[in-house]
Amino acid sequence: MTNDKGMALVTVLLTIVVTMLLLGTLASMILSSGAQTQRSHENIQADSLAGMGQEYITASFESEKNKVTSAMKGKETIDTFFQAWKTRASTERHLGRGKYEVTVEKTNGDPLTYRYISKGTVADQVEVITGTLSIKQEIVEKDWKEDIIDEKDDLTNVLASDDPADICEKPRNGRGNHKTETFAPGDYRVKGENCNGSSQIKDPVFEDKSRVWFDDHFTMRGGNTVTIHGFVFFDLDRLSMNGGNEIIVDGNAYISTASFIVDKMTNSSSITIKKDAYFEDPKASVIRDLNICVNGKTNVSTVPACAGG
Repeated sequence: MTNDKGMALVTVLLTIVVTMLLLGTLASMILSSGAQTQRSHENIQADSLAGMGQEYITASFESEKNKVTSAMKGKETIDTFFQAWKTRASTERHLGRGKYEVTVEKTNGDPLTYRYISKGTVADQVEVITGTLSIKQEIVEKDWKEDIIDEKDDLTNVLASDDPADICEKPRNGRGNHKTETFAPGDYRVKGENCNGSSQIKDPVFEDKSRVWFDDHFTMRGGNTVTIHGFVFFDLDRLSMNGGNEIIVDGNAYISTASFIVDKMTNSSSITIKKDAYFEDPKASVIRDLNICVNGKTNVSTVPACAGG
């Protein structure tokens, strides 16, 4: 009888021990599963934050690309423009329990390509997304050309029905006294003008932000200088310059001229374009006979920069 009671006690104790072991193992598994679930949630959140950083940097870059054309008007280089963006774009933002960090690095290859790293962090869980962003030189070149073409089209539309401006007024009787005429900011159409020694107006100046359309033909003789502080459209069948004449354009130019006749004896007549110049026919043989210089961008490789930049 005593042995039966002892066996029963041993059985109960073993049952208790086994049950406790099983409960401990089960608790450990539950706790481990909970920790894994927590880490999984944190990984998902970290990955989501890294994705938010990626969306931020790509949107920022696309926005900057849309500003490139206007930036180029201010003579800012493309690389300088995006280097400034790189500094502004690198950021760290905290959201709830986590954060994302975005850094941008310039690559060693194309100067217009940048590598970004977007890192999402929640607790001790980190997820990283990398990629590259680039803008090609051809895009910018296309933009500056289109800008000049659009300006030309707008100017001709505005002035299509307007009477031409007389910038080389002739005296009624004999030779008059030369005077310098200043034209207020605005749009002007100059058609079939002949500025020579008998002109009453000498050295016409078009003030800041003016736009001038030279139409039909234009002749300069007798040491005249035409100064345009703005945009010019040379839409001429013939441009004749002799005797030390000069055209100075302090802005962009669209050039569509069939024939240039310059003073080849002294090479003293010239056209100076201080910003960008687009030639409608960059292969036209007449370009080589023109004493012209361009300080900005141009689609003719043989046109030199102006002295003094």
